[in-house]
Parts: sequence; C-alpha cells; structure tokens
Amino acid sequence: MTTPIASQQIGLLAQLRQDHLNIAMLLEMIEQELAAFDAGDNPDYEVMFDVMHYLNNYPDEIHHPNEDLLFQRLLDRESALRATIEKLFAEHERLAKQGYELQLLLEQIVGDAFVERAALHDKLFAYLKMFKNHIGTEEREVFSGAERVLGIRDWLALNA
Repeated sequence: MTTPIASQQIGLLAQLRQDHLNIAMLLEMIEQELAAFDAGDNPDYEVMFDVMHYLNNYPDEIHHPNEDLLFQRLLDRESALRATIEKLFAEHERLAKQGYELQLLLEQIVGDAFVERAALHDKLFAYLKMFKNHIGTEEREVFSGAERVLGIRDWLALNA
C-alpha cells in the first residue's frame, strides 16, 4: 500500500530518478565509443556529438532546475545536507562547462578538424567519471535524504 507521502514523492523524485537512468544509458554509449577509441578503432563521433548535445541541453533546461527545487527545499529542512548540496550545485556548473567543451571538440571532429586524440580521451574520461559520481551522490545522499526528511506538504509544493 502506498502512503500519502510516498504517492507524492512519485512525481518529482520518480522523474529525477528516471532522468538519471536515461543519462546513465547515454553515458554508457559514450563509454562504449571511448572503448572503441582506446582500441584504435574509429568511434562514431556523430553519435557522441548527439549524446553530448542532449546532455548539454536536457539536464540544464529541465532536470537541474527540478533538482534545484528539491535541493532548495532540503536546504530549508535539513542543514546536515548543506555541504553535499552546495557541492552538487557547483558540479552542475562544472558538468555544464565540461559538456559544452566536449560538444565543441566533437563538433570540430565531425567537421573534419584535427583534434588531438589524447586531449579528447582525457576530457571524455574525466567527464564520464564526474557525471557518474555526481549522479551516485544525488541518489545515495540527497534523494534518500529527501525521502527521509520531506513531508507531504513539501512534496505537494514540489510537484505543483
């Protein structure tokens, strides 16, 4: 049986978690292309560019604003999460910056410009690692904290 609070959490939190699953699949696609790259094969740079384009737009336009609402509500209720949430806010900015830099590099490659393989590899690897760690922290610490701390009125306001 679903409790009133649990049913209200389903909206925003379920969407954020689904976004994380979708993003993880896209990161896996880039990881597979990076593995091909490491093996000396030619990765599908157009696919990588398309994935980066999505990762540079959807999270910043839809996902992160929703997370920001949740984070702010949590900051109002649970000071113990302040350091983690502030770190995540800063990571949103760093991920956006790194993502746009990668998208520009991939756009150059798709346009037949020369880009040093090692530079692209290192930037992609760092981006993937940071994004995965970022999502893990949100899931383990913040989303579980939200489930624990926020009440029905909080979830109603967040879902509104």
